[in-house]
Amino acid sequence: HDLLTNVKERGTQLEAGLQAVAEKYPDTLGAVRGWGLMRGVVVTDSSIPPGAIVQAAMDEGLLLVAAGSNVVRFVPPLIISADEIDAAMAMFEAAVAKVVAKNKDAKP
Repeated sequence: HDLLTNVKERGTQLEAGLQAVAEKYPDTLGAVRGWGLMRGVVVTDSSIPPGAIVQAAMDEGLLLVAAGSNVVRFVPPLIISADEIDAAMAMFEAAVAKVVAKNKDAKP
């Protein structure tokens, strides 16, 4: 594969993976935005700051970036593989699950 083909294919894979996680947590995550491999997912639960998900992802071994007041941004390397995207989605889902569980425990 050439680099541009990989970016297109992995970008589509990343978008689908983020959409699947967002659909699994509809009270927490919303729209998936961006293009290519630069993607973001909107955190719709105002009681969960994006930084909490970024930190939980870091604890899982996944480096993400908070963008603005309500977006978690993914900016993987252009040479990322399909297996690495799959692993990143598993880590992201685990991070979201931990933050959601912790947030539910904290609410009265």
